[in-house]
Amino acid sequence: MSANSINYAVYDLTTGAILRMGLCANNAAAINHSYTPSLNEGFYTGQVSPQSNYLPDGVLAALNAYVITANKTTLLSNGVDSITFSGIPAGSVCRIVVPSYAITPAKVVVNDGTLIFKTYAAGNYTIEISEPTYEVYTLNFQTS
Repeated sequence: MSANSINYAVYDLTTGAILRMGLCANNAAAINHSYTPSLNEGFYTGQVSPQSNYLPDGVLAALNAYVITANKTTLLSNGVDSITFSGIPAGSVCRIVVPSYAITPAKVVVNDGTLIFKTYAAGNYTIEISEPTYEVYTLNFQTS
C-alpha cells in the first residue's frame, strides 16, 4: 500500500453491515466515488473484517456471538419429528442447506426467536443463521 492510498469499507448506515471493502487513492474524488450516501451507505477508513466486524454508527465493533440452542441434532425424516432452534435474534435470516435430492426451502426471516425444522428427506443438513450484527451461526445435523 502506498502512502497515497487508504483501506476503506462501505457499510449500511442502518445496520452497520459491511457491504464491500477495498483500497483507494487518498483523495476526495476517489473516496466520493467509492460509496453512495443516497443508497444509505457510509464510508469508513481503515482495515475491517466482515467475518468479525461491523460498523454501528460508523464505529468499528466486533460482531456479536449467537447463543442459539437446538433441542437435538438428529431427526426422523417423517415430516412429523422436528428440531427446534431457539434464541435466534429478530430479523435473522435462516438458510437450510439440504441434500441435492431434497426440496430446498426458501430463506426464512425469524422474528419470534424460534425456527422449527421438519423434513421427509433423509440426509445431512446444515442450517446457517445470519444477521448483520452477529457472526454467522452454522449447525450440521442428520436425518434418518
